[in-house]
Amino acid sequence: MNNRNTETTIHTTDRHTVLAALVRGFFLGFTEGIISSNDDRETAKPQRIKQIMLNHYEEIAGEFHANMFIPIANINYSYEEIIEKVSANGNDFSSLMRIACKTESLYKAMVDEYKMNFQCLLEGRIMPAREYISAYTRDNESNDSAIATDLAVDIVTGATARSYICGLKKNATGNVSINQPRLYRIVMDVINVLLNGCNEHEELPDDTDGIFRIMIKACRTRRNMNVMLESINNTYRQLIEEEDISIRKP
Repeated sequence: MNNRNTETTIHTTDRHTVLAALVRGFFLGFTEGIISSNDDRETAKPQRIKQIMLNHYEEIAGEFHANMFIPIANINYSYEEIIEKVSANGNDFSSLMRIACKTESLYKAMVDEYKMNFQCLLEGRIMPAREYISAYTRDNESNDSAIATDLAVDIVTGATARSYICGLKKNATGNVSINQPRLYRIVMDVINVLLNGCNEHEELPDDTDGIFRIMIKACRTRRNMNVMLESINNTYRQLIEEEDISIRKP
């Protein structure tokens, strides 16, 4: 649970909530990325989502492991510890994901969230955020099972952005073009899940610009919003250096 908002307080978010946001970030980002790559207004209909699942059914588990191992490990370990764990356990994704989760409780929650999201896609729908918030596994561990909220925002934002781009690339034949407004909408949906129990709320001046008002409302504070935007920009920079990626702005 987050503490009362003071300048000296370090706000925290429990690991189960961060994990739940990460799993949603993968499924929402990956699915919306595939939908975007088709550039088809009809793709969000249930029958089309089912077809997407059939077309990419065998890839989802592998992409989940590839995209989510590091973000999940980041909520439990330092960078040096992650390198050590990977070196000791090779490329067995199943074992690595159990290690990334660190506790059996967190691993079981990850499996449950994965199955819940997967089942929804098989039904031809993306679970609404409100429904997901009421359904994901809550924290039954010790009181110290939490990480700094700004770190959680950074991890979840970067993982969601990469999952969206991973989905975009599935049907790409050349340059991958990121629809920036769509990505912002996806990330803010996931951040809303992450911060749904947050007690921080920042009062905004009446003249606050519309898009920033929406972002701060989702992120609860300007600090969290700035972390989110910086994480998206860092992801852009990394991917532009690594791959043939371009940004399509409004």
